[in-house]
Amino acid sequence: MSDPKPSPVADPMNKWFDAKYFSGPEDKRWYINRDTFRLNTKFPDSIDFINRSFPLLPALVETYVAIDRLNSTETSDCSTSVEAIDYIIHYDRAYRGDYSKIESWWEYMKEIEKNSNAFAPDFAQWDKYTREIERLANDAITMSKKVLEEYHRPEKRLPNEVEDGIYARTAQLQRWTKWHLEVVRAQEDYKSWKMQQDAPPQSSRMRKRRGYYADSAAAINLSTTPSIPLENSEHYERLSQLQVMGRCLQVSILANTLMPPPT
Repeated sequence: MSDPKPSPVADPMNKWFDAKYFSGPEDKRWYINRDTFRLNTKFPDSIDFINRSFPLLPALVETYVAIDRLNSTETSDCSTSVEAIDYIIHYDRAYRGDYSKIESWWEYMKEIEKNSNAFAPDFAQWDKYTREIERLANDAITMSKKVLEEYHRPEKRLPNEVEDGIYARTAQLQRWTKWHLEVVRAQEDYKSWKMQQDAPPQSSRMRKRRGYYADSAAAINLSTTPSIPLENSEHYERLSQLQVMGRCLQVSILANTLMPPPT
């Protein structure tokens, strides 16, 4: 008795095998129409074939899902290339000249923009949120470039619908970076705020400076008074504040004795 032919509906992964929704050519492994993705039941090995042909897609989608998590608790887990394709082709396509976009990304970006408008010139929250999404966006753009370059040759070219989904996401990230992120960072109020944040903290302890000692309360500058011979600089650096005050008193007395009496 020969082994029975494998059934394409035995594995839960075979939800893409649905003959009634497969409208592509009979000699093609898959059919994609906008956000509809179906596999041809005549090629039951198509899932393994796609996984071998496009092994980078799950890693790419992982960078997209990381951005999804900024605004949603319900995210996709795409561990196979078939699942990755189904994820990538789902997005809001351009309508009446508008740009294609990922709705959840767009909503989160608008929230960040509202934050900068509401709390400026305090950019603490805005800066925190934008640096997080900027890091994730850079990862997504870098991986997108890698995937498009890897699968550019005709013999292993990605389906056009998958390429379109990748371009839609990278374009949205680039637009937001240029039209909002860079615009706010170029504003004078943000620059002033950032300069204050980057300034080193002032120490409350006495700071030793050449020629005088200074603290937060006062400064005694010996360079503006007549000088008298002192020990070498190394010894001077070891003088206590009390000793320095004594030296200043000596200088003051000497100046008074040298000053001619008033006429």
